[in-house]
Amino acid sequence: MKKSLSSDPVKKIIIPQKENTYSSFPTFTEYDDKIFIFYRQAVKNNKQCHGIKGKVKCFEIEKELFLKCFENKKSETLYNYGNESIVFKEGNEFDAIVSRLDTNIFSLATRTYIKKTMKTFVSFSDSPVFKDRVEVKIEGIEWLAFYGKALKCEQGYVFPAYGQLAGETVERPLIIITNDFLHFELLSSLPSNVDGPILNESSIIYDGKKYMILMREETFPRGIWFSTSTDLCKWDGFERFLSFAHAPMAIYLNNDIYLTFRDLISEKKTGISLISTSKLYKTLIDLYEGSPYDGGYSDIGIINGDLFIIYYMGNKKGEPYIKCCRL
Repeated sequence: MKKSLSSDPVKKIIIPQKENTYSSFPTFTEYDDKIFIFYRQAVKNNKQCHGIKGKVKCFEIEKELFLKCFENKKSETLYNYGNESIVFKEGNEFDAIVSRLDTNIFSLATRTYIKKTMKTFVSFSDSPVFKDRVEVKIEGIEWLAFYGKALKCEQGYVFPAYGQLAGETVERPLIIITNDFLHFELLSSLPSNVDGPILNESSIIYDGKKYMILMREETFPRGIWFSTSTDLCKWDGFERFLSFAHAPMAIYLNNDIYLTFRDLISEKKTGISLISTSKLYKTLIDLYEGSPYDGGYSDIGIINGDLFIIYYMGNKKGEPYIKCCRL
């Protein structure tokens, strides 16, 4: 990665706004000189947040062409330069979290919500092309949903998640692990509803010595908290990192932690912002109007030495679309 971020970030549309269409929750990975962008696309519905009849889709584009588009000031959208395909379409899909677990091991975390029943799945493949998936069922967990990138550790492959343990009434961050890609276990869970905050969606990074988890707070002032661990089993006490923020997605680069998040700026405007732990000042990536829940989820990664952030943008019509920013 280059030593400093650009003071003039370049932004491009990946999946354009479409009438009555709800495009959201993008994540991306790189493989075989191609960029793979996974996302959820649904039918807009004014009575249902995030729309109905959701499908998991993939937008695939040659990396060389992807990078050239960011050098071309006249090109506002990349959509016509890639190929779009449906990955899963089982009733109503949610989530499309792609992770690179190892050189040739990829995962895709997905979820369905049909007739008030939620099922959670993970797919595994030696490339970012997924054809089947395994339902995740763990004894002692009433329900769970994945969020954040999965990663490899000494114990196996770890997936940050959130959900509700049996006998409890509030959700909490969960650390899920697998060794064989078929069976899943609860490695650890973090406190929730302690001194007020209810915590859920989380992102985990590893700096070579310890793990850090960044967690979304569901209760006011709706911020992001963090905790650390050396083994992913025992966690230190947690502290508030940000207020008025949702959807943490983090990576560790060059002895620094970069965090993207939904920035709850005001009642009328919501941002997608970036902060690094070394500088502790915020960079506003983009801004949108309409419901704050119609945008703000993002993914962050390095492509050819540059930092890229992909995210979805809301608007007053409630028809989100997907953009990408190079810093």
